[in-house]
Parts: sequence; C-alpha cells; structure tokens
Amino acid sequence: MTLPSEIDWLKANSDMRGLPSHRQDKSGERCFRFSKKLAPINSIYPTCSSGHVPLETALNLLLYIEREEDYYPWFTMYEKTSSIIKNFSSNSYYREFTDVIDKVMMPYLNKLGWDDSGDSKTREIRILLTSLAAEMGFKEQIGWMMTAYWKIFGSSKKAHPLLEKHVYKYAVRYGGQEVWNHVMSIFTSTNASTSESELFLKALTYSTNHSNINRLLERSLNDDFMQVTQFLVLLKLIGEEPSTNKLGWLFVKTKWKEIVKK
Repeated sequence: MTLPSEIDWLKANSDMRGLPSHRQDKSGERCFRFSKKLAPINSIYPTCSSGHVPLETALNLLLYIEREEDYYPWFTMYEKTSSIIKNFSSNSYYREFTDVIDKVMMPYLNKLGWDDSGDSKTREIRILLTSLAAEMGFKEQIGWMMTAYWKIFGSSKKAHPLLEKHVYKYAVRYGGQEVWNHVMSIFTSTNASTSESELFLKALTYSTNHSNINRLLERSLNDDFMQVTQFLVLLKLIGEEPSTNKLGWLFVKTKWKEIVKK
C-alpha cells in the first residue's frame, strides 16, 4: 500500500474491532510504539477464530516478525503459538501453519546461533524458540535438543534451568527407548530433588510410545514408586497431551478403585 504524500498517519480499522491500529510513515513502513509491537501477534488467533479474517490473512500478520529484533515480540509469538499448537496439530492446515512459522522464525533463530552466548533474554529466547521448533518436528532443532541432553549429563556444570526443562521433554519424545529408560532411572533415583523429579516426570509423559505411558501409569499406583501428589500431576500431564489423554482416561476408568485407595 502506498500512501499519498500529504498523509502522515493511517488509522486502519477505526472502530478497533479485531485488528489494532498502527502508525504508518510516508514510506508505508509501520512505526510501532513498543506497547503496540505486540498487537499484531496478539491479534492473529482471535481474529481468525472469530471468523472475521481468513486463516491465511491472519497468519500473514505474523510475517513482519522475521525482521523483529526485540525480545518481547518474539516471546509473545512463542507464547501464543505454543498455546494452540498441540490442539492444532491434527488440523488439515497444520502443515501450512508450520511452514509460516518456519519462514518467520528460522532466520532469527539461526542468527541467534547454537552456543550459550548473549545476555539472559537472548539465551532465554534461543531456548524457547528452539523448543517450539522441536515441538513442530524441525529436524535441526531436534538434533540440537538431543546433543544438549547428553551434554547435560556428560558435564559437571549445571545447565540453564530453562534449558533442562525443555531438553528433557524433547529428548524423551525423539530419543527413543534409550532416553526414556535413562530418564526413568533418574526419576526413580533417591538422589533426585523434588524439583528435578517433577522435571523428569513431565519429560516421561512426552513419550509418543503408548507402551511407555501405560507402563508409567501402571507403576504410578505403587506408593513406593510415586507419591500421591506426583500421581495427580501425572494424570494432569497425560490428560493435557492430545496424544495421551485417551490413555489417561481409559486408565482412570479401569483403575478407579485402585486410584481411590491410593
């Protein structure tokens, strides 16, 4: 869109429904105040779900972010995308969705690099965006997660807490039986702290192997293996995962008497 030379401002959607208004300079480029930089990202999913804007148009709003340098727009993009991606994965448009995310996110993620350099916000957004890419099955980021997993256990240096949180999950999801068994052995270790046990328990529920999930559920009824508080967390985690919630519901129905006793 090219603005006439005499126009300095354009207020689109003046009744403020669905999409935000933005300042535009004479070149047609958006000049966001910081508080407005998050608005296009926050608007994508509400405008699409309301039926006012087609999916393709809504996702096109996201394309601007590939030129973004600030932390908070990227964090908002991560947060908004993560909140819907699990339920959206079975949608027929999921591949188109991941293609858009790939286009806007990967140049910035590649710019951030693979090492642990930068200030705290740079390190945090690197981990979050890498985990988002792994969630969507991007092979390069899955490889990075697997390397980071074995590096954590091969070093005496304490890893970034946020890195541990995400690496354990995706290592279990993509690392096969070897990693699942490894995490299970650590979870059952008496040396694991309460916070570490919670991390490992959540990671175990990220397995796509239903036999592993059923095995975990069956063992959870044993008080020597899992405390009541952990058991309730386990049911919640399995219920939240689209790939395992049916297993969790079947377990609750068939084992209800044992659950009540526990």
